[in-house]
Amino acid sequence: MTALEHNLVLKEKEKVSPDTYVLTFFTQDIPQAQPGQFFNLATPYYLRRPLGVLRQSADSISFGIKVVGKGSKALSQLRPGDHLTALGPLGRAYDLRRIEKDSTVILVGGGTGVFPLLYMAQRAGEGAFEQKICQIYGFRSPEDSFLIDEARSLCDDTIMASDSGGLDFHGHAVAALEAKLASLSEAPAAIFTCGPEPLMKGVIAVGKREGIPVQASLETRMGCGTGLCRGCSVDLIDEKAANGFRRVRCCTEGPVFPGEAIIWR
Repeated sequence: MTALEHNLVLKEKEKVSPDTYVLTFFTQDIPQAQPGQFFNLATPYYLRRPLGVLRQSADSISFGIKVVGKGSKALSQLRPGDHLTALGPLGRAYDLRRIEKDSTVILVGGGTGVFPLLYMAQRAGEGAFEQKICQIYGFRSPEDSFLIDEARSLCDDTIMASDSGGLDFHGHAVAALEAKLASLSEAPAAIFTCGPEPLMKGVIAVGKREGIPVQASLETRMGCGTGLCRGCSVDLIDEKAANGFRRVRCCTEGPVFPGEAIIWR
């Protein structure tokens, strides 16, 4: 039986924007994560912090973090050689099984949601699946953007959007998505999104309007990450249920859900 808990040693830390870091750890015998899955990293505080995978190879794994509280700040202060434990890979990944090969999938992300989508682009480049990828990532400004060169190296069809201008598209990521769809002769087979709630709501609304299925990876607060505490419940539309919805655990039944089924609370 594969172990769920792993020991990680920090290899290097890179500051990629004023409040965002990439942590790369040495690894040994960690299962390959699928795009959309996450690891729960230990901090000096009681609860672990769930982080999506940015990169993974045979001997290293990288996560992106934004400093927003005590846990993420503690992770950002790690130094090379520091140890921690991580649970994973956890959760339900993006699902490409019913998407035709050689069709196009658009990735739309913002904030820390960019990291797991970059991992999907990495896996596509490694031949993990055969769909074509288009990337759209949104930032407040060029100063807040990160990993642009890496994104472009993973996929030729990459659009960087900035609310303040100065990148490929002047405006937010949802507007960039709408412009991209208008330029296509054939609609994409699916849209995968991750990021702030307003971004994902906007992406899902565009998908509904255009008849394009959307898979959304939610950044819900998680406690245990394994489904025991039930602290990360999400409501999904379920017409068969008496009350019209069913409650699921984001960490196990998700974090990736069909966008049209999510009930935003």
